[in-house]
Amino acid sequence: QDVYGRTALTCSAINGSERVTTLLVEAEARLEAQDMDGETALMWAARFGKKEVCELLVHKKATIKAIKNTKGMTALDWATKENRVDCLAILR
Repeated sequence: QDVYGRTALTCSAINGSERVTTLLVEAEARLEAQDMDGETALMWAARFGKKEVCELLVHKKATIKAIKNTKGMTALDWATKENRVDCLAILR
């Protein structure tokens, strides 16, 4: 983890790297790891509209609605707030 509590999986989600995300998930990276703001990899992917990463994480059973960040937001909330239509379709 970095100084913000972000894991390699979180960073790959932020960057939209489907290949790295796949490798990390296959290596059993923790899908539900939260950074210091309570954000998960799926929340970051949804926030930044990383459709392929969202698909991968949801397929691997990442939590969509049950985990909230420190502001009470879920991955679905981020996709809605940022109008990430492609991600919304996956998260609903």
